[in-house]
Amino acid sequence: MDEAYFVSDVHLTDLESSRTRAFLKFLKELNQKKADNNIRLFFVGDIFDLWISDYTYFQNKFAPIIHEIKEFIKTGNELYYFEGNHDLYLKDFWQKEIGATVVADFEYYEINGIKVRVEHGDLADPEDKGYRFLRAFLRNLIVRFILSRLPEGFLVKLGEMSSRSSRKYTSEVKVVSDDDGKNKIIAYADKCYDHRPFDLMVTGHTHIFDDAKTKNYRSINLGSWFDTPKYLQISSNTTEIVIMELA
Repeated sequence: MDEAYFVSDVHLTDLESSRTRAFLKFLKELNQKKADNNIRLFFVGDIFDLWISDYTYFQNKFAPIIHEIKEFIKTGNELYYFEGNHDLYLKDFWQKEIGATVVADFEYYEINGIKVRVEHGDLADPEDKGYRFLRAFLRNLIVRFILSRLPEGFLVKLGEMSSRSSRKYTSEVKVVSDDDGKNKIIAYADKCYDHRPFDLMVTGHTHIFDDAKTKNYRSINLGSWFDTPKYLQISSNTTEIVIMELA
């Protein structure tokens, strides 16, 4: 049976933060596991506070994390990396160089008999016209071509400024209240379920942890690591889904 882990919105900024230390601990523990079958690891977007394309700046800055992920994949485990709004144009490095499967939007998986839909979750709010426009703009092929070829120093400064603004918007402006945010997550999950049924939907983006069960499915929004580092686990010896907090 499979063993799967899901993390989202870690927002790694440097190697000194407590979030980075916790994330490295998480990756090292996965690499030390002796699973009967390979492990599937899902990065549900915004793992880094900023990562664009295959610029060496990011590779060097987060070298210890890259090392652990390479070790994870080298042993036959699988990494699925969903693009968020802080990590963009990932295929050039994460798929071509590292060996992860990069997903731009959403995807479905079957894990131990559970039908799972996974996506970053940044389309959950239909009223957020400004973000939807920005998302479409950044994913335009011409814009991607330009941003992927800007001088590294200029791009990093521009990206860090945009990242701070985006994070502030997500945390302080976009979500009026926890209840409002959770209601939007479920309303979006309902629409997705009507399009194609699933047992579990896993999302991130909105910095609110939510674990909701409806009569048809379960919806888990992973929240952010600004609050409490956590991951979602589907264990190899049970179909129970467990939220585990990292020490």
